[in-house]
Amino acid sequence: LNVSYNFQYQWRNRDVLNYTTDETYETFMEKIKPKSSSSYEGYFVFHEASAGMRYGKGKNWLSLNLRYHNSELATINRWADNAKVSRTFNKFLYNVTLNIAANSKHSLRMAFNSKMRVPGIWTLNDQYNVNNSDYLSVGNPELKPAQEHSAFARYTNVSSRFGTTFMVMAKAEYVD
Repeated sequence: LNVSYNFQYQWRNRDVLNYTTDETYETFMEKIKPKSSSSYEGYFVFHEASAGMRYGKGKNWLSLNLRYHNSELATINRWADNAKVSRTFNKFLYNVTLNIAANSKHSLRMAFNSKMRVPGIWTLNDQYNVNNSDYLSVGNPELKPAQEHSAFARYTNVSSRFGTTFMVMAKAEYVD
C-alpha cells in the first residue's frame, strides 16, 4: 500500500519593457510601448495526493495508483492596477502497471497512465511577447491544462544459452 502527498510553490516576476527608438536606435525612455511592455509577478501552487497498491505473486505483479492533482497559476499585472489572472485546475490521474512473467525467459509488461500538462505562468497573460521578432505571440488567459493518456507494452525474451535478449516495445499517447 502506498500513500503520498507532493507540494510545490514557485514565485516569479518579470519585467519586459519595450521603447520607441529613432533611426539611430537611441532609446526614448519616456516612450514605453504599453502594448508590448509588461511588469508581472506570478506564482504556481501544486498539490498532488495519491493512493495506490501493489499486489504480487512470484514474478507477476499488478500496481494501481490513483492521484488527485490540484494546481493554481496566477499572474498579477503591476501596470494594470494589479489586475490578477488566476486559474485553478483539478484532475484525477491514474497509473496501472501489470507485469506477467510466464517463466524466466518470457515476460510481458503493460502500463497505462495519465499526467497533466499545465499551461505556464506567462502563457496566461494576454500581453504581447515580442522577444522573438520572427515569432510574435500573445498569451491566452482562457488556457486549460491538457491531460495526457499513454499506454506502453514490452515483451522480453531472454536466452541465457545464447546470451541474447529480444525485446519488442510499443507506446501510444493521446493528449486531451
